[in-house]
Amino acid sequence: MGRAIVEAANSIEGCTIVAGVERAGSSQIGQSMDSIGLEAEGPIVSRLEDAPKADVVIDFSTPDSTIAIARAARDRGLAVVSGTTGLRPEQLEELQSLSQTIPILYSPNMSVGVNVLLSLIETATSQLGSDWDIEVTEAHHHHKVDAPSGTAKKILQVITESSETEHATDVQYGREGHTGARSSREIGMHVIRGGDVVGDHTVMYYGAGERLEITHRATDRAIFARGALRAANWLAGQSPGYYTLKDMLG
Repeated sequence: MGRAIVEAANSIEGCTIVAGVERAGSSQIGQSMDSIGLEAEGPIVSRLEDAPKADVVIDFSTPDSTIAIARAARDRGLAVVSGTTGLRPEQLEELQSLSQTIPILYSPNMSVGVNVLLSLIETATSQLGSDWDIEVTEAHHHHKVDAPSGTAKKILQVITESSETEHATDVQYGREGHTGARSSREIGMHVIRGGDVVGDHTVMYYGAGERLEITHRATDRAIFARGALRAANWLAGQSPGYYTLKDMLG
């Protein structure tokens, strides 16, 4: 994702990448970004503390690394945009705590289209009501290590908050064997892994004699980079607080 962010930044006026942060032990540490084929100046470092002065750090890493980066950003007074998925509840709570000092924008999916999808799901769920059965599917490439995706989890959150359902008791992850009849409150969640799928998410509403499907398909990972950079430009002018792309989109 780092390479995609650098490439996208070069097409956005007023946006400059000043450094790259790599994991400790990487052979790229100490090199310049342009020396490894990136169209950007600035060093590659292993610690945020060693990077030149900046306004925002963009993070697509691992849950533990995200927390470490956010702590370092707090110490330097940097805003944080993070699209890392798989954060545990206590890690999300720490991000919210750190946002009392610095602006933090967290979204498990940096696609502007996906965040419009979430708004559509909220509207559809609340207006269709409990007479419609809801099923969710998500598909990603075979290298993805977490399931369901962070975006799918957010979709489930939007659905449960927009209906009379509870995630802990009403979400059904796949089905097998003699499951019995579907309950009226049940929300099906199904995961597909294969090939090089960037990311597909579909919510299906089944009514009596009709069906509504809302789908977002990502075909280029660059959409996440562009979304993150747009978020960074917006976040640089915000006060400390915990934000999502929904806040940016208004």
